[in-house]
Amino acid sequence: MVIGVTGGVGVGKSQLMEFFKKECQADVLLADDAAKEVMEPEGEAYPALVEEFVKKEGLSLLTPSGGIDRKALARVVLSHRERLERLNAIVHPIVISQIRKKAESTGKEELFVFETALLFEADCGKYCDEIWCVTADLDTRIKRLMENRGYTREKALAFMKNQKDPEELATRSDVVLENNGTVPELWEKARKQLKRTKK
Repeated sequence: MVIGVTGGVGVGKSQLMEFFKKECQADVLLADDAAKEVMEPEGEAYPALVEEFVKKEGLSLLTPSGGIDRKALARVVLSHRERLERLNAIVHPIVISQIRKKAESTGKEELFVFETALLFEADCGKYCDEIWCVTADLDTRIKRLMENRGYTREKALAFMKNQKDPEELATRSDVVLENNGTVPELWEKARKQLKRTKK
């Protein structure tokens, strides 16, 4: 079985992925983690990123050891939509290819769960048996980003502005889990839903 998990920033998708990993012993893939890996100097996206942003634009994005400074990269793409699109055009196809390969190799008795905020934009729904969307109200999301990532309220809102409308994500998903409470509450909702899914 293949489940795709989506939702906006700050809704708690990683908390749900922990449930699948620890309680279900699922094979899990987080798109953000996969993206970080392909940006490493030995990663598949590294040469194209250096060519596009360092050589062509002359941006200072490399660390002393030659790696990509992801914080610096985030700063230059978050305030510049066209750069963000170019970054996504390099990184996303590689990550999507990883998702596709894992989904296609998942056996009937196995559970593969992947998480990406761009599930629909990347057309990853075609690899899923079900799509689960995690939601949370705006204040809860902002509070989490401020506490967990050290964002200011303004930065949190700017990050959300670059993402798809949460209501649209929920409408297009098979399962919607509201996550304004605690982690145990989210896990219990996921537990109940998984029982229904497996029937």
